[in-house]
Amino acid sequence: MTTHPAHWRARVPRGLVAAGLAIACGANENASNPVPGLTTTGEDPGQRTADLPAPPSELVPLAAALADVCRSGYRGDPARATFDPMVSAPHRLLFLAADGSAHSWNNVLPVAWRPTSVEQVELVACVGQVERTSIETCEYVGTGRTITRFQSSVDVQVVTPGSGAATLQTLRGAVPERCPSSTTNWQDIAGGAPRSETVKSEIVDRYVLAPVCGESRPLASCLQCWRDAAEATPSGCGFAGGQQYSEALPNVRTGEPVAIDWRWESYPDALFLPSSGCDWSLSPDAPLLASLAGAHNSFVPLTARAYAFVAQARLPGTATGLVVQTRRYAVEALDRPVIEDLLGTSGPAFARVGQPSRFRFTISGRPPLGRSGEALRWTWLERPSGSTSAEPGMEVASSFWSFVPDVPGSYRVQVEYSDGIGFSEPVTTAPITAIAGPVVTGLIDRTASVGASLRLEATVSYAVGFPAFSWTLIEIAAGSSLTPSYYSSVDTNSLVFNADVAGAYRFEVVVTDKSGQSEPVRFTVTAS
Repeated sequence: MTTHPAHWRARVPRGLVAAGLAIACGANENASNPVPGLTTTGEDPGQRTADLPAPPSELVPLAAALADVCRSGYRGDPARATFDPMVSAPHRLLFLAADGSAHSWNNVLPVAWRPTSVEQVELVACVGQVERTSIETCEYVGTGRTITRFQSSVDVQVVTPGSGAATLQTLRGAVPERCPSSTTNWQDIAGGAPRSETVKSEIVDRYVLAPVCGESRPLASCLQCWRDAAEATPSGCGFAGGQQYSEALPNVRTGEPVAIDWRWESYPDALFLPSSGCDWSLSPDAPLLASLAGAHNSFVPLTARAYAFVAQARLPGTATGLVVQTRRYAVEALDRPVIEDLLGTSGPAFARVGQPSRFRFTISGRPPLGRSGEALRWTWLERPSGSTSAEPGMEVASSFWSFVPDVPGSYRVQVEYSDGIGFSEPVTTAPITAIAGPVVTGLIDRTASVGASLRLEATVSYAVGFPAFSWTLIEIAAGSSLTPSYYSSVDTNSLVFNADVAGAYRFEVVVTDKSGQSEPVRFTVTAS
């Protein structure tokens, strides 16, 4: 039961509630099934409709001969007639009931348009059963009762016997009466089945009618008028200039054929499809297309760039046919990728054991944030004995990859890059040396003057956390007052050295971080 806002109920005069006042109507578009007081299951327009007599007797044998057209799985018979909407003549149609017999709707056809033989039947209209769909439920305050309004409809599958092409038309009956404001009769309300006027406008006029050019009319006669050049500008055919659609195709490889296929977003009627055509002449890159007409096309991109194409569907498929849909295609062609650099450094590459180590890679033509669908494929070529280091990984939307070495030593990996289309040639990294502690640089042999200050400064790399420095004098000039631990209180990366006598002073520097210790670095300062 539909729930309604409280203020709806507040409007009902108290004295009318007992009589059953309809105050709320809720749409119920999807419900369809039997309800009390209505016959909704198995009802069939059958051979007779209320406003029509029995089907013409001369059509009964034709219906029997063509009953298989309405059976599930029918795929067409080339020996039978096929609907051609471009022919300027009445198209012979036969209505069949659900049981395969001739339907009373055949009376809607003028006698001159009725088929007289099986060979003349271009269209078979397979009439389904009457369905009743709930379109509104009315609630009556204070009674707990409802009345539902049902609209009747019939599905008609229109099939051309020769090809088996088919289209579904739904014919709706009259809208049922409104719910009464009050009632003691709780009968649901149903509208009648589709009447002959609906059959004429939705089926006969659409497919059978011979053209009267210049007037509002169904699609079939529009096509005939265009073909006969009876109108310079077709009108009244139910189109509003054609729908516009765009489609971005996946990236493609330069030098390789690319297929482009027309795709209907919506189509007015499958039976008119054979009369349509696709025109590609407005494409910015039209000279590259294999053809300027047809639903299937192709081109070969010659250089790496974006390409654009435009296809127009016309009814009929001629240069003057009406454009009913336009589809624009965009596609980017890429050269095969080339790996230009894998480490991002011109010198030796290092990594810390047990720590993620990042390296910058460069791929020709790759945007800084990468491409959709890209990937790197890895193959270890060298790892230290005992290493079980996992496969490296590429960082999303960046130009970096990383891995975690598990033991000290040399690592080399072969890499292939895919841009989402295909992989590059494989490239192997230079050796990456995994170390247990930080690396100290910048300390080299120097000269100094006795009594003059000399700043000594180190640079540390691959440190984990804050590094601590240890400076030790391992050789001291004869006669100097300096001691090996003279600089033991200095734990930063620089100090000021003063030689008190001439001679050689040799230092050893060790850096310690939270994960390990560097190799000792030794250098000599010669004072004169």
